[in-house]
Amino acid sequence: MNCSKNLELLIIKKVYIYRNLQKDYAVFVGAEFNQYRGWSTNKSRLSEKELKKILDARLIGKLETLGKLAHKRNGNYLGNCAEVHASNKVLTQSINARVDQITFTNAYRCRTLQVIPYCPNCLDTFNL
Repeated sequence: MNCSKNLELLIIKKVYIYRNLQKDYAVFVGAEFNQYRGWSTNKSRLSEKELKKILDARLIGKLETLGKLAHKRNGNYLGNCAEVHASNKVLTQSINARVDQITFTNAYRCRTLQVIPYCPNCLDTFNL
């Protein structure tokens, strides 16, 4: 939360595009730190090995304090949320960003355009 209004509007436009393309993603979200931005959807159960290949070390370190990557925690698979992948895009652009400095747009359900709450894993990971 507390991201720029411009990013929030961009994400809403992208959600509409995904909806019109009938992409069946559960969640779409944007992330930013200073001028660095990223957005993503949730991933369909990537394995621990796959997550370790694509995620920034700062993000892996934070996630591993919560549990084992790709294993269920609080009903969701740790590391597969849209927030994780959007923040990863920001972290790979900025060597100075810390995981707790990233701000997020609302999380949107593509199918219904509803704003949905962040999951407990994301709340804990990003101190939301």
